[in-house]
Amino acid sequence: MQKFLSSPVLQFPVRVLIGLIFVVASIDKIAAPDAFAASIEAYHLVPGSIINLMAIIVPWMELFIGMSRAATAVSSVLNQSQLLSHIPNEFRGRVFSTIETMNWSTMMVSMAIAGGVSDFVSPRTIGAWAGVLSSCTAVFWGWANWRGRLPEPPRAGVEPEEVEVHGDPKI
Repeated sequence: MQKFLSSPVLQFPVRVLIGLIFVVASIDKIAAPDAFAASIEAYHLVPGSIINLMAIIVPWMELFIGMSRAATAVSSVLNQSQLLSHIPNEFRGRVFSTIETMNWSTMMVSMAIAGGVSDFVSPRTIGAWAGVLSSCTAVFWGWANWRGRLPEPPRAGVEPEEVEVHGDPKI
C-alpha cells in the first residue's frame, strides 16, 4: 500500500487535482471580492479592519498555490522522464532508490528540526523560512541553467526507432 501511495502514477493526478481545486475555488472569489468579504465576515475569525484586504489577497494566493501544485506535478513527471532517458538500465534501481532515500531523509530531518524549533519560534516563521530556503534551491538551479553549467548528459538506452511494436496498442 505504501508503494502505491508514493508512486508517481498516483501522485501526478492527485497533485493536479489539488491544484485545480485551488484554481477553481479562487476564480469566483477573484471575480466577486465583495461577496467573499461577506463570507469572511460571517465567520467572525478576523478583525473587521482586514476583511477587505483578505478578500483581495487570499483568492490570488489560492490561484498561485493551485498553479504551483499543478506545475509541481508536471515538473515531477518531466524529471522522472528525463532520468529514465539518461540513466542506463543497470543503474536505474540504484539511482531511483537513492533519490527516494534522500527525499525521505530530507523530509525526516527537516520535520525534526522544525519540531525542535517550534518550541521557540512560531509555525508561520518556520513556514516562511522553509519557503525562503526552498526558493533558494530554485534560484540556484535557475542561475546554473542560465550560466550554462547544466549540460545535458548523453542519452542511454534504446532509441525510439529501435523499438518494435506488434499489433495495436491496448489501452
